[in-house]
Amino acid sequence: MRWLVLLLIITIPLGGCQLETEEKYEGNSETLPKGKAFEDDFTREFIASEKEVEDGYYEFKSKTGMYTMLFPRNAIMSKMVYQNPSDTTETLEYYVEDDAIAGEINNFRIWHTQREKIGLEAQLLSVAQHVGYEGDFEKKEDDERIIHMAKMFDELPNRSFLSIFGSVYSKVSHQNVNYLFTVTYKSGDDELNEKKVEKHVQKLVESIEFSS
Repeated sequence: MRWLVLLLIITIPLGGCQLETEEKYEGNSETLPKGKAFEDDFTREFIASEKEVEDGYYEFKSKTGMYTMLFPRNAIMSKMVYQNPSDTTETLEYYVEDDAIAGEINNFRIWHTQREKIGLEAQLLSVAQHVGYEGDFEKKEDDERIIHMAKMFDELPNRSFLSIFGSVYSKVSHQNVNYLFTVTYKSGDDELNEKKVEKHVQKLVESIEFSS
Protein backbone atom coordinates (compact mmCIF):
# COMPACT_ATOMS: atom_id res chain seq x y z
CA MET A 1 0.00 0.00 0.00
CA ARG A 2 1.19 3.52 -0.81
CA TRP A 3 0.03 6.62 1.05
CA LEU A 4 0.44 10.03 -0.52
CA VAL A 5 -0.13 13.09 1.64
CA LEU A 6 0.22 16.48 -0.02
CA LEU A 7 0.63 19.65 2.02
CA LEU A 8 1.00 22.92 0.06
CA ILE A 9 1.74 25.97 2.18
CA ILE A 10 1.34 29.47 0.77
CA THR A 11 1.58 32.09 3.51
CA ILE A 12 0.35 35.70 3.26
CA PRO A 13 0.34 37.04 6.84
CA LEU A 14 1.08 40.52 8.19
CA GLY A 15 4.80 39.91 8.19
CA GLY A 16 7.33 37.36 9.28
CA CYS A 17 10.71 36.60 10.66
CA GLN A 18 13.10 34.06 9.25
CA LEU A 19 13.84 30.89 11.17
CA GLU A 20 17.48 30.28 11.98
CA THR A 21 19.03 27.76 9.61
CA GLU A 22 20.76 24.50 10.33
CA GLU A 23 23.88 26.39 11.38
CA LYS A 24 22.89 25.74 14.98
CA TYR A 25 23.39 22.02 14.28
CA GLU A 26 26.70 22.30 12.41
CA GLY A 27 29.62 20.48 13.97
CA ASN A 28 27.32 18.50 16.21
CA SER A 29 26.00 15.85 13.82
CA GLU A 30 27.03 12.93 16.03
CA THR A 31 24.79 14.13 18.84
CA LEU A 32 21.74 14.92 16.70
CA PRO A 33 18.53 12.98 17.41
CA LYS A 34 17.96 9.89 15.29
CA GLY A 35 15.64 10.29 12.32
CA LYS A 36 15.76 11.37 8.69
CA ALA A 37 14.57 14.86 9.59
CA PHE A 38 17.97 15.52 11.18
CA GLU A 39 19.98 13.59 8.61
CA ASP A 40 18.84 15.89 5.80
CA ASP A 41 20.53 19.31 5.77
CA PHE A 42 17.61 21.14 4.18
CA THR A 43 15.01 19.61 6.49
CA ARG A 44 16.95 20.62 9.60
CA GLU A 45 16.43 24.27 8.66
CA PHE A 46 12.76 23.91 9.63
CA ILE A 47 13.17 22.04 12.93
CA ALA A 48 12.85 24.51 15.80
CA SER A 49 14.45 22.31 18.46
CA GLU A 50 16.21 18.99 18.95
CA LYS A 51 13.72 18.22 21.71
CA GLU A 52 10.71 16.09 20.75
CA VAL A 53 7.32 17.72 21.23
CA GLU A 54 5.95 14.22 21.64
CA ASP A 55 7.15 10.76 20.74
CA GLY A 56 8.16 10.69 17.09
CA TYR A 57 7.42 14.38 16.40
CA TYR A 58 9.41 17.60 16.50
CA GLU A 59 8.31 21.21 16.11
CA PHE A 60 8.27 22.53 12.55
CA LYS A 61 8.52 26.31 12.23
CA SER A 62 7.66 28.10 9.00
CA LYS A 63 10.40 30.32 7.60
CA THR A 64 7.82 33.10 7.61
CA GLY A 65 7.74 32.74 11.39
CA MET A 66 3.94 32.76 11.29
CA TYR A 67 2.99 29.19 12.25
CA THR A 68 4.29 25.95 13.71
CA MET A 69 3.11 22.34 13.56
CA LEU A 70 4.17 18.78 14.35
CA PHE A 71 6.82 17.31 12.08
CA PRO A 72 7.42 13.53 11.90
CA ARG A 73 10.88 12.32 12.90
CA ASN A 74 11.47 10.57 9.58
CA ALA A 75 9.99 13.25 7.33
CA ILE A 76 12.13 14.90 4.65
CA MET A 77 11.43 18.29 3.10
CA SER A 78 11.38 18.43 -0.70
CA LYS A 79 13.93 21.06 -1.72
CA MET A 80 12.68 20.84 -5.30
CA VAL A 81 9.12 21.80 -4.31
CA TYR A 82 9.98 24.39 -1.67
CA GLN A 83 9.42 28.06 -2.54
CA ASN A 84 9.84 31.10 -0.32
CA PRO A 85 9.74 34.11 -2.68
CA SER A 86 9.09 36.55 0.16
CA ASP A 87 8.84 36.58 3.95
CA THR A 88 5.05 36.27 3.63
CA THR A 89 4.73 33.48 1.07
CA GLU A 90 5.82 29.86 1.30
CA THR A 91 5.16 26.59 -0.53
CA LEU A 92 6.46 23.32 0.84
CA GLU A 93 6.10 19.58 0.75
CA TYR A 94 7.51 16.88 2.99
CA TYR A 95 7.38 13.12 2.68
CA VAL A 96 7.87 10.15 4.98
CA GLU A 97 9.07 6.70 3.95
CA ASP A 98 8.16 3.53 5.85
CA ASP A 99 5.86 5.38 8.17
CA ALA A 100 3.78 3.19 10.48
CA ILE A 101 0.75 5.46 10.08
CA ALA A 102 1.04 6.55 6.47
CA GLY A 103 2.47 3.47 4.81
CA GLU A 104 5.24 3.72 2.23
CA ILE A 105 5.14 7.45 1.44
CA ASN A 106 3.52 10.39 3.21
CA ASN A 107 3.74 13.88 1.66
CA PHE A 108 2.10 17.02 3.08
CA ARG A 109 1.12 20.43 1.54
CA ILE A 110 -0.85 23.60 2.74
CA TRP A 111 -2.15 27.10 1.72
CA HIS A 112 -1.88 29.87 4.37
CA THR A 113 -3.48 33.34 4.02
CA GLN A 114 -5.24 36.18 5.86
CA ARG A 115 -9.00 36.08 5.93
CA GLU A 116 -9.25 39.84 5.35
CA LYS A 117 -7.61 39.40 1.97
CA ILE A 118 -9.11 36.06 0.98
CA GLY A 119 -12.23 35.03 2.89
CA LEU A 120 -12.58 31.70 4.68
CA GLU A 121 -15.42 30.61 2.43
CA ALA A 122 -13.34 31.45 -0.62
CA GLN A 123 -10.50 29.38 0.79
CA LEU A 124 -12.77 26.37 1.31
CA LEU A 125 -14.12 26.80 -2.20
CA SER A 126 -10.55 26.87 -3.51
CA VAL A 127 -9.73 23.58 -1.78
CA ALA A 128 -12.97 21.98 -2.96
CA GLN A 129 -12.34 23.03 -6.55
CA HIS A 130 -8.76 21.80 -6.38
CA VAL A 131 -9.89 18.25 -5.54
CA GLY A 132 -13.21 18.34 -7.40
CA TYR A 133 -15.34 18.15 -4.25
CA GLU A 134 -18.97 19.37 -4.18
CA GLY A 135 -20.08 18.30 -0.70
CA ASP A 136 -20.14 19.88 2.75
CA PHE A 137 -17.34 20.24 5.28
CA GLU A 138 -17.49 19.06 8.89
CA LYS A 139 -16.82 21.94 11.27
CA LYS A 140 -14.97 21.84 14.60
CA GLU A 141 -14.55 24.99 16.64
CA ASP A 142 -12.82 26.08 19.85
CA ASP A 143 -11.97 29.44 21.41
CA GLU A 144 -9.11 30.14 18.99
CA ARG A 145 -9.69 28.16 15.80
CA ILE A 146 -12.26 26.93 13.32
CA ILE A 147 -11.34 23.66 11.60
CA HIS A 148 -13.14 22.38 8.51
CA MET A 149 -12.58 18.86 7.18
CA ALA A 150 -13.99 16.67 4.42
CA LYS A 151 -12.98 13.47 2.64
CA MET A 152 -13.45 11.96 -0.77
CA PHE A 153 -12.70 8.65 -2.50
CA ASP A 154 -11.61 8.24 -6.12
CA GLU A 155 -11.16 5.01 -8.07
CA LEU A 156 -8.87 4.15 -10.96
CA PRO A 157 -7.97 0.72 -12.38
CA ASN A 158 -5.94 -1.03 -9.67
CA ARG A 159 -5.68 2.19 -7.66
CA SER A 160 -7.87 3.97 -5.12
CA PHE A 161 -7.48 7.38 -3.52
CA LEU A 162 -8.63 8.72 -0.16
CA SER A 163 -8.30 12.48 0.16
CA ILE A 164 -8.80 14.38 3.42
CA PHE A 165 -8.78 18.15 3.11
CA GLY A 166 -10.07 21.38 4.60
CA SER A 167 -9.09 24.53 6.44
CA VAL A 168 -7.76 25.76 9.79
CA TYR A 169 -8.73 29.35 10.62
CA SER A 170 -7.37 31.43 13.50
CA LYS A 171 -9.93 33.63 15.24
CA VAL A 172 -7.09 35.52 16.91
CA SER A 173 -4.71 36.39 14.06
CA HIS A 174 -7.22 35.91 11.20
CA GLN A 175 -4.85 33.60 9.36
CA ASN A 176 -6.02 30.59 7.43
CA VAL A 177 -4.36 27.30 6.47
CA ASN A 178 -5.81 24.99 3.83
CA TYR A 179 -4.58 21.41 3.75
CA LEU A 180 -4.80 18.34 1.52
CA PHE A 181 -3.91 14.81 2.55
CA THR A 182 -4.19 12.10 -0.11
CA VAL A 183 -3.67 8.38 0.40
CA THR A 184 -2.99 6.21 -2.64
CA TYR A 185 -3.46 2.46 -2.29
CA LYS A 186 -4.13 -0.66 -4.32
CA SER A 187 -7.84 -1.29 -4.89
CA GLY A 188 -9.11 -3.96 -2.53
CA ASP A 189 -6.21 -3.49 -0.12
CA ASP A 190 -7.47 -4.70 3.26
CA GLU A 191 -4.73 -2.78 5.06
CA LEU A 192 -6.41 0.60 4.54
CA ASN A 193 -7.70 1.79 7.90
CA GLU A 194 -9.80 4.85 7.20
CA LYS A 195 -10.29 5.77 10.87
CA LYS A 196 -6.57 5.50 11.53
CA VAL A 197 -5.84 7.78 8.59
CA GLU A 198 -8.38 10.35 9.79
CA LYS A 199 -6.91 10.30 13.28
CA HIS A 200 -3.44 10.87 11.88
CA VAL A 201 -4.60 13.81 9.74
CA GLN A 202 -6.47 15.35 12.67
CA LYS A 203 -3.31 15.12 14.75
CA LEU A 204 -1.30 17.02 12.13
CA VAL A 205 -4.01 19.60 11.46
CA GLU A 206 -4.79 20.31 15.10
CA SER A 207 -1.09 20.79 15.85
CA ILE A 208 -0.99 23.93 13.65
CA GLU A 209 -0.42 26.98 15.83
CA PHE A 210 -0.48 30.53 14.48
CA SER A 211 1.62 33.47 15.59
CA SER A 212 -0.37 36.61 16.36
